[in-house]
Amino acid sequence: MTTESSSRSRRISEEPASPAADSVAAVSTLAAAATAAAASGAPPAAPLGRRRFLRGASAALCAAAACGAGLLAAGCTPPVRSFRARRAPVVDVPMAPHPELERPGGTVKVLVEGFRAVFVRHEGEGRFSGISAVCTHQGCIVSRSRDGFRCPCHGSTYDREGQVTGGPAQRPLRRFQAAREGGVVKLHLGEA
Repeated sequence: MTTESSSRSRRISEEPASPAADSVAAVSTLAAAATAAAASGAPPAAPLGRRRFLRGASAALCAAAACGAGLLAAGCTPPVRSFRARRAPVVDVPMAPHPELERPGGTVKVLVEGFRAVFVRHEGEGRFSGISAVCTHQGCIVSRSRDGFRCPCHGSTYDREGQVTGGPAQRPLRRFQAAREGGVVKLHLGEA
């Protein structure tokens, strides 16, 4: 690479990033690579044809689908939607924007101002419950797992009822009363 081209590429990298600057930098990089390849006597790379591109794209898509299926089979659960609520002794969780609460097993994470988080779950037969999302070991927020809940900080695990199945936590997750009244689930936090 000549001194002139290296100072030009240095100027390009020092300029503020913009789509035009990125395009110029990319063209400069490609030109420099082509010049270096020609100087070394290496044959130029074959152009990427439509058929070769489609073959590669199909293989990548199949690999991504296989990974996704593997994660589902391994027990990954879909993320739980959340609902923000103001702090109160009783929090109303509306059913309409959370259709998952209509079916047994459906869960919504309620994020209460100044109180952390509580999972509201439809237990079936019109029954609902609230389970704290705060790990009893050191207060990290747990996430749902295939078998219940898991703390990302130190690995504590809990069953679907919040009972400890693996330490270091020693106490179960706190439970809260919840009941459906019309179009809302009333989550009773006590003296929140």
